[in-house]
Amino acid sequence: MQDPLDDTLVVPETTLNRITWIDGDGRSAFPLRHLGGDAPGGDDQLPNGLQRLDHAGRSYLLASYRSGSAGAGAGHLSLWDVTAVDPALVWTFPPDGALDTPHAPVLRERGGRWWLLWAHTHGSAAGGTVGVAWTDDPTVVPAYVADLVAPAPAAPLVYLRGVELTDDGALYLTDGGSLGGIGGTEPRGRLLRAPLPEGLAPTGASGDAHQDQVFVDLESAEILREALDNPFEGWLWDGGFTGR
Repeated sequence: MQDPLDDTLVVPETTLNRITWIDGDGRSAFPLRHLGGDAPGGDDQLPNGLQRLDHAGRSYLLASYRSGSAGAGAGHLSLWDVTAVDPALVWTFPPDGALDTPHAPVLRERGGRWWLLWAHTHGSAAGGTVGVAWTDDPTVVPAYVADLVAPAPAAPLVYLRGVELTDDGALYLTDGGSLGGIGGTEPRGRLLRAPLPEGLAPTGASGDAHQDQVFVDLESAEILREALDNPFEGWLWDGGFTGR
């Protein structure tokens, strides 16, 4: 991902617990700056997903963190203002509680509001879910809406790693398969599509993965491709859907 401030490249270094800026051509081994758990307002660990958002003349970085100071199962999402060299924390989601191993968050504008979506890898006891929240202003922490669950035959979402929302309301999901592609004897990754359910709205639940969620079924979930070897994220490209 490229930072418009100075054309540097921004990458999450998961095991080093930091987000790193390097020279724009990607050839330098010397990092220019870091965003780590010692940043004001952050106790972030294991960053694993980034999205850059430009809004109202400012640049933002949306990041997912697999865990926090409380350890495994204490993940969250953070929005950082990176307009200047020193990032400033805008909000953390959920405000109360934690997510269980989130991946690849996105903020997408649709229907007059901003939708926050994330691949909630361990979002339920049965497997992965699609986390959903919304806000009228991306600089205001979104309100939790629901965790979307895939019924049969698409269920379960074994190790969900990617989610995307298109203008026509379609969700595209990347499931890494058994243990994130590790330990299985055959490739079990999949790409799926499902419509965003109608009538979604906040209920007052916090979205805390351990005690305060709302589950909604994804209807008409369709498997686009399967037997993929450890896919991580998928993108729409020239009318097709591919995974990484």
